[in-house]
Amino acid sequence: MSRTQFRHASAVLVGALIAALAGCASPAPPPEASPSVPACPNPHGGSCLGPLDPGTYTTQRFTPGITYEVPEGWANFEDLPGNFLLVPPTGSLEGVDAGTSDYIGIYTSIAALELSCTAALAGTGRTPDEIAARLAAEPALVVSDGGAVEVGGLDGRVLDLTLAAGGGLNCDGREDFRIVPLFIGQPPSELEHAMIPGLTMRLYLLAYGDGTLAIEVDDAEGGANLSEYSEIADSIRFAD
Repeated sequence: MSRTQFRHASAVLVGALIAALAGCASPAPPPEASPSVPACPNPHGGSCLGPLDPGTYTTQRFTPGITYEVPEGWANFEDLPGNFLLVPPTGSLEGVDAGTSDYIGIYTSIAALELSCTAALAGTGRTPDEIAARLAAEPALVVSDGGAVEVGGLDGRVLDLTLAAGGGLNCDGREDFRIVPLFIGQPPSELEHAMIPGLTMRLYLLAYGDGTLAIEVDDAEGGANLSEYSEIADSIRFAD
């Protein structure tokens, strides 16, 4: 369920895209509640913690483990082996699903996608450089390359992405809703994300194992909050 989710065929593309917009995807059962750890309020969120007090936290299921710090009002709505989701005070899980909420999503492994409405989608690039090159070469995207970056002990690249005016696929006949497929999850991550109108994305592409771990920072309001959200991304530390 992601504000940038992209399905495999045009018949289900837009309905699934609108109804499933965020950094989540895996329909895992909710964890059992315990006296010390509240149940995740998202039935598909794994071991998520829900609303968070200001402070430092560590994931329970995501691989590799993440230690992160949040200010007042943030919430954690996914902690799955390959998907992790944080939502700011102005957002909500429902807004993430509807494509109207900002969020930070982290994914263990992704690969780049080709531009297509109907063809089965397959990853076309798996390293940070390959994925960055695929995105930079897409004329339907406006890409600002921030260059080399290090986050939590992992090295890679960071890009800012928006939809170019008039760019993207018009898969359902609506001129006001065009998309650009961006990347697809590789096990254990489950997602298919695309650029949609009104979205500004900061995408960290970090070398991890033989592939790319992604931190996706989404701002639905034109990018005004990217710097604030990036401070949280910069606080992340990955387990060795």
